[in-house]
Amino acid sequence: MDIGTLKKVAPAPAKELCEDLQLDDEAKAFLLEGQDVQAYIKGLIDAGMLEAACKVLARALPRREAVWWACVCARRALPTDAPAQLAQTLAAAEAWVYKPADEIRRGAYAKAEEVGLLTPSAWAAMAAFWADGSMGPPDAPAVPAPAHLTAIAVGGAMALAAVADPEPDNIMAAWESFLTRGLDIAQGGNGRLPDDPPAQAAG
Repeated sequence: MDIGTLKKVAPAPAKELCEDLQLDDEAKAFLLEGQDVQAYIKGLIDAGMLEAACKVLARALPRREAVWWACVCARRALPTDAPAQLAQTLAAAEAWVYKPADEIRRGAYAKAEEVGLLTPSAWAAMAAFWADGSMGPPDAPAVPAPAHLTAIAVGGAMALAAVADPEPDNIMAAWESFLTRGLDIAQGGNGRLPDDPPAQAAG
């Protein structure tokens, strides 16, 4: 797979960027000393390690773009007859991407808590919550989220979406479709494939 020019991914040492990610030993074996993160992503893709490549790309993207990627994948996996509360959770995460205000971010967190962290939508909302601001109450001293938590949440959203996506007939096909969307975002696109459902307004 040709990854093109990932203009949204700033040059950075892969080892330093990925030290907090939950990568297995096989993926870590491809991580070379002094390797740039884009080269690491390309190496993982060439080795067929698409889930690991997605996790690393989620860490390398700016957090707002990473949250949007989670939303696109979660939206793809959201059943047409999903409960309203679940649809609202995903819409709340999408709303933060459109307008990254603190009250919207905290609203996404509240929705995720209501539905529980068992769905792609809830993890997309958690990705938004951890992407900016404080994890503490609004009137308490700021407690910024560790930098890797958004990527962890994005990976969680995709892992659950991979087993819920109605289209691919196997997990590898799902991860390939997610990676295609993520690379498009990294190249400056919106991450949507032609048959992807549109985002919806929160409410």
